[in-house]
Amino acid sequence: MNNLEDYYIKLQKIQDDFKLFYDKHLYNDYIELEKQRKHYLFILAKNVCISIILIFFGMLFIEYVNWHEDVEEFIASFILLVCLFLLLNPFMAFEKKTKDTVMDKILSFFGNFEYAKSFINNDVIKKSELISDYTSKHIDDEVCGVYNNVKIDVSEAELIIGSGKHRSTVFDGVFILLDFNKNKLNLQSEK
Repeated sequence: MNNLEDYYIKLQKIQDDFKLFYDKHLYNDYIELEKQRKHYLFILAKNVCISIILIFFGMLFIEYVNWHEDVEEFIASFILLVCLFLLLNPFMAFEKKTKDTVMDKILSFFGNFEYAKSFINNDVIKKSELISDYTSKHIDDEVCGVYNNVKIDVSEAELIIGSGKHRSTVFDGVFILLDFNKNKLNLQSEK
């Protein structure tokens, strides 16, 4: 057999193993998550109705009350922010519920990994000299674990400098931090 066929066989084995893993460890979680998804869709539908009512009565209120234009803009902005919160909240809640329920289980299939909500240390970023200064950050996800005696930390992040109109993204991507013993590193492929 050639290398391509060997990789295909290994990939097929991984797929078969994951199917068994899914059936044993994840299937019931996804059944429950489907019930939760329908619940959050109901909440979303309810929030859409509430938002339409808020916007309608807000427009009527602004139209018939003679206030200074700045006050009217503030009220309109406030109503839109409330509506935005109402519409986004079910999505964010379901995403969090899903990650909390299954991410660690999925990662355990690949070894000693866990889903974490933290971030690669700021000192490590500065020491790398890969990224210029930044004033704030937004972290989406982080996965930490050990594979073949190598500590792996993967963070999805956005680093920002400035604020308001002067805000600029200096990095939007994935950080990968590998911590291993150079003396014991084996870079040979499996045979």
